[in-house]
Amino acid sequence: MPEKQAHLFAVAPPGLEQMLHRELVGLGIAGARLDEGGVSFRGDRRTLYRANLHSRIASRILVRIARFRASASPAASQNCITPTRWLSGLRE
Repeated sequence: MPEKQAHLFAVAPPGLEQMLHRELVGLGIAGARLDEGGVSFRGDRRTLYRANLHSRIASRILVRIARFRASASPAASQNCITPTRWLSGLRE
């Protein structure tokens, strides 16, 4: 049974996205797509491990577990955990 494909994202240092894309294609990662801040691609666990082990440019390889839209509404910002709220929770 084939392993499930995950949405992956290789984070690139600023300005090195194209170089990272070429590197991943050279590692045999098919379907790599240039994206803002890095390279998006799909792959199984073996592809994830290959990119993580052999990429010399990517600072990290992320696995996307969810996708959602965030809006800038007053209700949304009231529920945010700000550094002040987080620190006050530690003092209690």
